[in-house]
Amino acid sequence: MAAPRKTRLPADREAGHDDAYATARPDEAGTLREALNSAEASLAVAGVDAPRLDAELLLAHALGVSRPQLITRLNAPLTRIARTGFSAALARRAAREPLAYITGEKGFRGIVLRVDQNVLIPRPETELLVDVVKTAAPASVLDVATGSGAVALALADELPSAAITATDVSPDALAVAAENAHRLGFGDRVQFIRADLLVGVGGEFNVIAANLPYVRAGEIDALQPEIAFEPRAALDGGPDGLDLVRVLVAQVAAGFAVEPPRAETADSAPEPPPMNDTDCAANPSLGIETDSATIAARRPALAPGGLIALEIGDDQGPAVTRILTDAGFEDAVVHQDLTGRDRVVAARAPQ
Repeated sequence: MAAPRKTRLPADREAGHDDAYATARPDEAGTLREALNSAEASLAVAGVDAPRLDAELLLAHALGVSRPQLITRLNAPLTRIARTGFSAALARRAAREPLAYITGEKGFRGIVLRVDQNVLIPRPETELLVDVVKTAAPASVLDVATGSGAVALALADELPSAAITATDVSPDALAVAAENAHRLGFGDRVQFIRADLLVGVGGEFNVIAANLPYVRAGEIDALQPEIAFEPRAALDGGPDGLDLVRVLVAQVAAGFAVEPPRAETADSAPEPPPMNDTDCAANPSLGIETDSATIAARRPALAPGGLIALEIGDDQGPAVTRILTDAGFEDAVVHQDLTGRDRVVAARAPQ
């Protein structure tokens, strides 16, 4: 089968069309350079970490061009139409709304994902989770809590022969992930299932990977303002950040899906609404499994010697290692990200 298509820049960006730079009086619109300088100053006052870069990306987005094309045309005038869109985007960023939600996309490894406020914005650190999974050369992978689909779709891109299954408890997140799969040409490569962790997920997998919520509940409100725009349920890991990690590890160790002990996580992770056959059914062509009877009958398993890989907070390595070891997993290893911080713990099921 031919390699799946990756998302590329729109044709007008690739071709370098100049429609966005239609004639405008400089005294009405100013130049792109002047607009950027003003935007950079505004974002700096708002406390944005990289004000010049964000200003350039927002202006390029408003003009419908790439950032390199923008840089080569800084003396061009800014039309009133483009200025209106740029001003609106700038106001959102100055209010500390994440750049990815404003532009509606985020790059992750070799792919570009659509994102909105139903999903966590993919982070560069999560690329390590993909790397760890790839070292196992798996024939099948289960990505738990897929969100935008970043991990599952990067694996589909980089492991063309692997069968990928992705789950999430949120139907809105699954809809985003499934749309990304189809845009990228992976619609027939990744199966999406609405599931609360492993409940109702069947099959045997060589690898189970998860980027679960792992931020301590008491620390979320002290994080940078951009975090307030992201779904709290995708961040809140309970008092020590590891509530859902414990549940998932117990489920995997048991070898089949059981109703997780919700009493442990009641303060931080409310019960999801009951799943039914209409969940996500608005887009059945996206390939989201919704049949309740079929899902309930399934029992997942990690193959003997199979790998479980979990993204973690940078101080959670020892605790997660203990959780895995106590559950019967073997050969636990903590992997560091490019900054030298603990980021992924991986261990193997007994043979």
